[in-house]
Amino acid sequence: MKQIILVRHGQGTNNLPDSVIGSWSDVELTELGIKQAEAVAERLSNELEGDITMYSSDLRRARQTAEIISNRLDVIPNYSPELREHYAGIASGMNRKEAYKIRVKMDPPTLDWRPWPEAESWGEFYTRVSTFMDKLIETEERVLIVSHGGTIRNIIRWWLGTPSSDHFKVSFGTANTSVTVLDTTPDNVRRVERLNDTSHYATIGTTNSIK
Repeated sequence: MKQIILVRHGQGTNNLPDSVIGSWSDVELTELGIKQAEAVAERLSNELEGDITMYSSDLRRARQTAEIISNRLDVIPNYSPELREHYAGIASGMNRKEAYKIRVKMDPPTLDWRPWPEAESWGEFYTRVSTFMDKLIETEERVLIVSHGGTIRNIIRWWLGTPSSDHFKVSFGTANTSVTVLDTTPDNVRRVERLNDTSHYATIGTTNSIK
């Protein structure tokens, strides 16, 4: 695969303070999230050249983002449940503060960890995403994927071949509608060409400030 462009969905209602756990909750974009999606769509329409295939999570906040981008690029998205966020089990849709009261402590760090009852383990989540990507690279040369923070982090781990023992040692920033680009060098070395790029925020008067 020549190039993978990853875009996180715009701000969803689950990203607001004192909101619900995102997970598989079918929440929608906020007003800001729609503006973010429009900004990244405009940016991609200006920067992308040539053919590209588009995939997206089928959860509403990702679908809304993908639809805004696809309308600007004139590309039809393929929606896939394999690109959903981590499944939080009984905590899905629960108020964040209440959910964290029943969160299962991770001690020691392990891919078998299930943060809540009935949730995917961290290992199951990674396997779901990496299996999808293994199949994708068999048929696609260049793709644009709209998904979620946790899913994008797993795609980056898959691309770089990060060992499972480092799963809890290394992470990656994924702001709303951030752009991450994965590609290969002329020597066929996999690289992260850019990570968590939110320069398009400037067009809507916001920033991804260092906190």
